[in-house]
Amino acid sequence: MKKNLLAFMLCVSVFFVIFACGSISAEEVVLPDGLQYTKYDTYCAITKYSGTDTELIIPSEIEGLPVTAIEEYAFRSCVALKKVDIPSSVNFIGENAFYQCINLTEIKIPEGITSIENNTFALCSGLVKVGLPSTLQRIKLQAFSDCKSLTDIELPEGLKSIEKGAFANCTSLNQINLPGSLEIIEEYGFSGCKGLVEITIPSGLKELPPYVFAQCKGLVNVTMSEGLTSIGERAFRSCTALKKVTIPSSVVTIDNEAFYMDSLLKTVDFLGTEEQWNILLANNVYSALNPKVVNFKPAPELVMGGLILESKPDKLRYTIGEKLDTTGLKMKNIVAGVEMDVNSGLVIDASGFDSSKEGVYKIIVAYEYDGKLYANSFNVRVSPSDSPALRAISLATKPGKLVYSLGATLDLTGLSIKVLNLDGTEKIIGLSDDVAVSGYNPETAGIQKLTVTYKGKTTTFSIRVEETRKEVVARSVCLSSKPDKLVYNLGEIFDPKGLSIVAYYPDNSEEIKTVTDGITVSGYDPYTIGVQKLTVTYDGRTTVFSVKVI
Repeated sequence: MKKNLLAFMLCVSVFFVIFACGSISAEEVVLPDGLQYTKYDTYCAITKYSGTDTELIIPSEIEGLPVTAIEEYAFRSCVALKKVDIPSSVNFIGENAFYQCINLTEIKIPEGITSIENNTFALCSGLVKVGLPSTLQRIKLQAFSDCKSLTDIELPEGLKSIEKGAFANCTSLNQINLPGSLEIIEEYGFSGCKGLVEITIPSGLKELPPYVFAQCKGLVNVTMSEGLTSIGERAFRSCTALKKVTIPSSVVTIDNEAFYMDSLLKTVDFLGTEEQWNILLANNVYSALNPKVVNFKPAPELVMGGLILESKPDKLRYTIGEKLDTTGLKMKNIVAGVEMDVNSGLVIDASGFDSSKEGVYKIIVAYEYDGKLYANSFNVRVSPSDSPALRAISLATKPGKLVYSLGATLDLTGLSIKVLNLDGTEKIIGLSDDVAVSGYNPETAGIQKLTVTYKGKTTTFSIRVEETRKEVVARSVCLSSKPDKLVYNLGEIFDPKGLSIVAYYPDNSEEIKTVTDGITVSGYDPYTIGVQKLTVTYDGRTTVFSVKVI
């Protein structure tokens, strides 16, 4: 059963009194449904979950502070969980956070997170779909190892490293696109992924480490790009279905048994000459590479200026964060006398283009014709913007009204969002023409997740629509906010201003109650010095808080 934890996020079951002689920087708190968090000075971190829900919404805010972290081991071995909604406010997830959540089927990592830590989702054997943020740069040690049901994951452009065993034994993974930004894959990165059928190694990778694709028994075709220099020991060992490999001429080292027990490997496409191939084999006699057919495909001769620039792209000036747009580019092949555009076989080499930095960048345009590669280039400029490029948004404050009756109009008063830019700057904005909120249905009772959209980026918050209910007695109460005044001089009268509670009803609804709604406070003695525990009563249910008389 899916339960919304947002209604509980102000309910504190542990009260700490701050004395004049010292201070408390963090509080351990458990919400009624088993979500435990630590409250720090400026943020809250989820530390543990002991509930039994199958679907869980982690609140973006607790006690007025943003939830920015899920700490290590927080959800380890929570076998009941099938789906967890992580808010966009979270910018760090600790190692082993979801380790061995065997029934977890789907997870989306919010924008802003730059690394998946060690063993974060290891042994999540039921995990099928993972959404990764565009900000991701590192996938660390065994982060997704033994996720045997994983089939749907897209590695974002910008990812730089996949560390040891990150996807080892993901046996259902049948395809993976390695982004051009990738610079490092460590040992055993995809070993045992027996569902993989083909793989292309991007040009940014210089080395394939030992055992990186070992025992990928469904792998049929491997294409390695120019720029790769070495293939590690047993990198493709026991890839028993492997039939074809493309090896670039830049490879100089093929370590021991790199292709050992690959009995079906009969054909190699070598992107170089026969002489280069013979030298490669002679220098790597223990590679276990012994194909029956070698197709020599040396790189075509590069002829700079063989294409004439008929018209440059419409866009040549960019602000930081914008993507390259070649719309309008037209070239003319001098030899063939044919006018060409990006849809007629032109290859755009934008490997040197970095939209995150100011500067002038050369874009190379090429076309292969009659065994030669004709090319030309043009320049683009990236400049700072008065409005920095947007990276992500998160909720700054929720609307004041979060509980509605059927048919009520949505009230967004109080809503604001935090805008995070690529240059690291932040700002808070309220409702405007650029901020849209969708997902509200006034005719459907229950928890509803609303989506806030700003310039293509999204974040979410939840509201509750309640059916009209009969007057019933509260099932339990919990402190919502303490009185404004907690320290009294001897003889002072107690002041309940600011005190409120949450009343929970048998139909799973809840309401905020104050002293004007009939709550009473007992236990205060103005003539007894020290800490006093006061009892709050409503509908016969009680909760407590403390004050100090000095």
